[in-house]
Amino acid sequence: MEDGLEAHALTLTVLVIRKAQGKKNPHEVSVRSPEWHAINQDFLRDVLLAQRSPLDTGADGAA
Repeated sequence: MEDGLEAHALTLTVLVIRKAQGKKNPHEVSVRSPEWHAINQDFLRDVLLAQRSPLDTGADGAA
């Protein structure tokens, strides 16, 4: 159960950060539209970046 809560919290965090950055989130556009596919890919990339540990990156932040 804890993993599910952590995943939900991470997703909500990414949604809020993207909104603050002026980026659209997947739920803000028509599902399966070309725009949705592009935004969804960008959103998933942001989620993957957010879940990475700081220890996973080098001094310059690169993997």
